[in-house]
Amino acid sequence: MTKVFQVIIIFCLLQVICSVEGDDTNKQVRLRRIPRASSRHVWRTTSIANKYFAHRLFRAVARATPDGNFFISPYAVASGLSMTLYGARGRTKEQIINTLGYSLVDSNRIPRLYEKMLEELITPDHGFTLVSANRLFGEKTEDFEEQFIRGTEKYYGAPLMQVDFSGNPDLARATINRWVANVTQNTIQEAMPPDTISSNTKLALVSTLYFNGQWKVPFLRQKRANFRRFDGEVYETKFMQAEMLLSLSDSFELAAQWIQIPYHSSSGKYRVAMEIILPYDRSKAGMQVLEKRLTEDTLFYTTSRKRKQSVQLMLPQFRLEYGRDLQEILARMGIEDLFSVAAADLSGISRDNNLAVGAMEHKTFLDVNMEGTTAGASLGQDVVFKSNPVQIDCNHPFIVILRETYTKMPLFMGRIAEPGR
Repeated sequence: MTKVFQVIIIFCLLQVICSVEGDDTNKQVRLRRIPRASSRHVWRTTSIANKYFAHRLFRAVARATPDGNFFISPYAVASGLSMTLYGARGRTKEQIINTLGYSLVDSNRIPRLYEKMLEELITPDHGFTLVSANRLFGEKTEDFEEQFIRGTEKYYGAPLMQVDFSGNPDLARATINRWVANVTQNTIQEAMPPDTISSNTKLALVSTLYFNGQWKVPFLRQKRANFRRFDGEVYETKFMQAEMLLSLSDSFELAAQWIQIPYHSSSGKYRVAMEIILPYDRSKAGMQVLEKRLTEDTLFYTTSRKRKQSVQLMLPQFRLEYGRDLQEILARMGIEDLFSVAAADLSGISRDNNLAVGAMEHKTFLDVNMEGTTAGASLGQDVVFKSNPVQIDCNHPFIVILRETYTKMPLFMGRIAEPGR
């Protein structure tokens, strides 16, 4: 009977709130620290490749999702694929390297690059919480390669937990789901839906990314207003309002307006911001043009012309849950052999080399809200009271990106086409 190596890539939470109260940063998982001076270059090297991969993955998911909302974590997907790469060999390894954009990087250095990047990315900041947690769940009777087990724990912070896939796959699935729920503060209760785990499963790789942040300038007002869908239908939903100083850019390349909304941070160097990209053409065709043109290069040109502007912003309040198996999408991007029992070479994981990836489950949760809005004076430093601020209403479909602003690395990307539904 064929053994199935099952990879689970999970992005677990993005929660945006306006209050500085109840910050639980110190309760989260921490990875070991490495001196910043030694990691700056390698972190940037890896993040450049991750940026290009992020935009390719976004466009591929957008093509596969012509309607409605979607929200993905390219960072979590790249991290999970990199763990898989550590045990891949031959053509399987080459396909993963080329798809991730690491063809110009010594493959032996990739695990170390990720180790240092993860260390720096998860730098504690009392203004927000950003946690990356990985884990291996392996069949207790399977003899995995010791180098793979040691390496994934050392470089990716992914220790092995032995479970009974062959004897009790339902209990193994419940164990994985409990771990994910704990890491994500119970926002994702069913990371692995029924029928994703079977008695043939030998290994599950779980990669999670959790973000919880407060706006740098709070949204203090709320109203109900109309949102216009692609098909022209107009419906009423909740919006948040605030006046603030934001970075803007009018992009000829994207035929859209780019807006950056910062999160509160206690560190001036490591910041996270939400980017909104509003297409000028509000139709479905207009969004398709934007998604097709959205690359790392066009976004670089767009942001290089940004300006500071006083803005009266209206942003919808919404909650979004999204999930899909990325197997077909990644195969179209060039990772084909990994999912074929006949072609996959994962001999770095098991010397029997009879493993293939059975599924790549990707789960996301996005919550943009005003819960606990008791903002203190420290959050209001960029509030601008001018008589003629620019009015920007995000009342038609737009693209959202959550970005780490030091390396410009996209942590999350998505399309918001029907907020509040």
